[in-house]
Amino acid sequence: MDQDVVARPGVERLPVSGWDALFRSATGFGVSVALVAFVTLVWHDAVDLALPSILMSSVGWLHESKDRRHKVAAVVSGGLSAVVAVGAVILLGGGPPDFSRDVACAALGVLAGSQIYAAITRRQ
Repeated sequence: MDQDVVARPGVERLPVSGWDALFRSATGFGVSVALVAFVTLVWHDAVDLALPSILMSSVGWLHESKDRRHKVAAVVSGGLSAVVAVGAVILLGGGPPDFSRDVACAALGVLAGSQIYAAITRRQ
């Protein structure tokens, strides 16, 4: 295999600031909330999938291949987002899925995930 293809020496990996990471994940959060809200109007059982779909969408919008250590940062930020969101759901009393509670808990998870993504990409 050619060394140029494997190493890609011409690709410069860039760190991401906290504001940029927050903007990316907030954009994904907003788009996903709007999409899930529309789907739940048509199919009410989709509220069960609101929390995971919002979190996955925000991490998807956050991740860019030009970022430094983007794969590790995406996995860690997704995991932390899930832990924070599920922890917030448990602290708020659990129970059956509620759209507004899931959106609020996902917002906390997205905030934490975006900042850990930025911290990992900025690490030397």
